[in-house]
Amino acid sequence: MATSDRLEASGSRPSSALRTALLGVLLSAIAVGCSGSDTKLAPVEGTVTRHGRPIPHAQVIFVAEGDAGGPRATGVTDGSGKFRLTTDDGKDGAPIGRHRVCVIDTSAITDKMGLLSKQSVPENIAKHATTKSVNKGSSIPAQYGRPTDTPLRVDVRAGAQAIELQIH
Repeated sequence: MATSDRLEASGSRPSSALRTALLGVLLSAIAVGCSGSDTKLAPVEGTVTRHGRPIPHAQVIFVAEGDAGGPRATGVTDGSGKFRLTTDDGKDGAPIGRHRVCVIDTSAITDKMGLLSKQSVPENIAKHATTKSVNKGSSIPAQYGRPTDTPLRVDVRAGAQAIELQIH
């Protein structure tokens, strides 16, 4: 019995196994190459105010515009309206480039959406921030919660920066 016959008889096919292994390596390389790991980030912190007063407990969301790409960056304001951004994959900062900025008053989101949590602000609040989902008691106009309507634009540059976001 030849070697190839023995391998066939045992159900093992070296060429098939080799192809599978190479395909796995190739797919892993593609996944790593497309993961955005080479995205340049810059540390970003700031303050959100309206009529000169800080807005506490607001979610701040930076969404890259155009070719800037990269992960979304979010933060939640503290009692003084201050925030620090972190990307969705847990890295400090925001991708360098131009961003649309959404600001949502999390204290005004209704419970009927099923999104509230006292421990964290859900990622998908921005998708649901419409005039129907925000109580009239919101300190932030609904347009600031929609990426297509927000008037806020920020250019994130290399190096640490402090950004003042004024809600009108």
